Amino acid sequence: MPEGISVLGFDNQKFSSLFQPCLTTIAQPAFESCEKAVELLLRLINKEVIKQEQMFLDDQLIVRQSFQQYVKIFLEKNVINYIF
Repeated sequence: MPEGISVLGFDNQKFSSLFQPCLTTIAQPAFESCEKAVELLLRLINKEVIKQEQMFLDDQLIVRQSFQQYVKIFLEKNVINYIF
């Protein structure tokens, strides 16, 4: 990968760490997302009144080699958890 270029993936697929350089990715909380969807579905089935609301789930930036040039900056600012 040319110097000065960073690559970021999404969903933290298992093969992300197999690339060379290893792919930095964002991991989504799939289980929690499905859990919230099922809760809402059950409330709808039970004919409960549901107000419109926003839900935020924590995702995680998993920094690997494809994003190395930014790691030091992000770690200094405590923006990310560093995982290999």
